[in-house]
Amino acid sequence: MDINRINNAIRIVEYAINKNTSVKKACIENGFGSTYVKNIKAKIIEKYDKGLVGKSEYDSFFNVYDKYISFNKKEPMVGKNILGNKLSKEEKNNKLDINYSSNSSYPKGHIKTLEDLLVKCEVDKDEWSVKDYLVNKWDVTSWKNNFAQTIENFQVKARLEKNVAVVDRKEIVKQFKKDIETYTPPTFEIKNTTKHIDSNNLIEICLFDAHFNKYVWSDETDDEYDVKIAEERYLNAIHTFLERVSGFGYNRILYPIGNDFFNSDMMGNFTTSGTPQDNQLLWHEAFRRGVKLIKDSLYILKGEGVPIDVLLIPGNHDYANSFYLGEYLSAWFKDDDMVNINNSPNPRKYYDYGNVLLGFTHGSEEKRDSLPMLMANQSKLWSESKYREWHLGHFHRKRNYKYTILEKGLELEEEYGVTIRTLSSLSGSDSWHNKKGFISNMKAGDGFVWNESNGLVAHININA
Repeated sequence: MDINRINNAIRIVEYAINKNTSVKKACIENGFGSTYVKNIKAKIIEKYDKGLVGKSEYDSFFNVYDKYISFNKKEPMVGKNILGNKLSKEEKNNKLDINYSSNSSYPKGHIKTLEDLLVKCEVDKDEWSVKDYLVNKWDVTSWKNNFAQTIENFQVKARLEKNVAVVDRKEIVKQFKKDIETYTPPTFEIKNTTKHIDSNNLIEICLFDAHFNKYVWSDETDDEYDVKIAEERYLNAIHTFLERVSGFGYNRILYPIGNDFFNSDMMGNFTTSGTPQDNQLLWHEAFRRGVKLIKDSLYILKGEGVPIDVLLIPGNHDYANSFYLGEYLSAWFKDDDMVNINNSPNPRKYYDYGNVLLGFTHGSEEKRDSLPMLMANQSKLWSESKYREWHLGHFHRKRNYKYTILEKGLELEEEYGVTIRTLSSLSGSDSWHNKKGFISNMKAGDGFVWNESNGLVAHININA
């Protein structure tokens, strides 16, 4: 190959660098066709592979051309032939495959190692983890220009997996910052203005298994449920409950949330274990609106003027999202003395109020018969309580079980036992529930009034 043509191409590229212009324009301004450098580059690669261009000429051109690329970044790397080498990158279903292979001697700065590959592809190591990788190298020796020359060939492949939790946290931080700027607490007319008397009562509101973002099509299921219905049903239940307890005096509110509040988990339309779900919104928007719904409900409850204790209970549909929701709420209300958030990673949570001990878990994991003993293992809380109950979700219908302690064939007084309540759901019946025939359950929430000394005062049904 004529060395003068290579030198001309080098001068044109240097001109493009100095003038901060494109190679095509530099070709024209120097009296050549617009594709002159492009054609010379292709010829250099072709002739070098055949041994018709020496390494010194090859390096002379590409050292300058690489400098032009780094200054201008005109040519995308992925999916193109890069200086005679192939680099590809494909992302699908939270997996990323990147693959590099060379077919010429290795120019300075190109890919030899896994680290080189990750840097070249600009992989964010916080968002991606390497699951496996392969590095191959083979040498080919041929006779070029009357002497033996060895060509080094490289292949570097990697499969990466997205750190979904990291990505989710970043999205939550972005949303939190946006909400700080735009969120306005709701204002609602308080129908009952009865002042809370100085009474040692606790009110508890349980709106379990809301399955926010579930989509139910009436033509398929004879039921209807979407995000708008979920929002209206949820806030109506809050108002109904407050109206029905308005005749009681109380000095505290217990508000367990989670329990499959979201219909799916993290990124995608799947439960925590990967079961597909019929969702209405993309996960970003669903999380954003779900968080707003919970915040709205808390501001309504704050209007009662008593402290609110919030327990986050993860479900089998939204185990991770429940935790993210709790972290969000903890940050949002961190300076609010009226709202206390318990977002402990423990899936079972306990709450004591005088003689009352309440346990919460979703109900999808533990065996029901094991729950009384699990509560008894909380020895201090157990010894200081007289009225003990578990409140579960998961089954979308009411069930009550009474466990008592037996001694010498005699049943002790009932209040020394443990009651396990499976509570209702506000959610609609989707395609799967319809196919299985699980369609007759009442859409409802549950509320309770507890006295510090005497235990349960009232169980309030909140039909949708």
